[in-house]
Amino acid sequence: MRGDVPLRTVLDVFKLGAFGGGEGMSGRDDVEMFKAKFRNVDNHIEYIRIKMTQKTGFLIFKTHVYTQDELLRSEHHGMIYAITEKIGDDADNWYKAGKLSNAGRDAYYAHRERVEQDLHSVNKEIMQREATWWEKVGGVLTQFVGLIKHNMPDLVRHALARAAVILGLPAPLRKIIGLPLLTDG
Repeated sequence: MRGDVPLRTVLDVFKLGAFGGGEGMSGRDDVEMFKAKFRNVDNHIEYIRIKMTQKTGFLIFKTHVYTQDELLRSEHHGMIYAITEKIGDDADNWYKAGKLSNAGRDAYYAHRERVEQDLHSVNKEIMQREATWWEKVGGVLTQFVGLIKHNMPDLVRHALARAAVILGLPAPLRKIIGLPLLTDG
């Protein structure tokens, strides 16, 4: 505090909302509080977008680091749902107790709607993400090799595994052949 005028930062507003329901806050403070609370949600949505584009490998052997299923079930999705549920419960309780202004309530609903749209958009992008060339070809090859391996005698299967080690096949090819234990070294 400087003199009689309290200094209120976004962080202070966030703390007020998190620990007291916003007692004595003006509509402007309510709006800032929800902006700060939803910023964390926005960060998690951005993390999902970043993870969606990450690839590993080189040349034609590039694959996405995270599968579609891993992205849709990521810890970021869980955090988004947990944070938004908490914000919603707080907003509802504060409004019922008369501690949330109409401007704050409107800000909450505006942020909530935007987050729902952003999350729907991200999930749609994940589902429509195009597989890399290697993921397309590798998937077909993996199924084909799996069918062959399933129908070949054990002796031939062991000889094939030893030949792969001796020839030093690249990790993606060893994975297709079914030698996941050998891909690290």
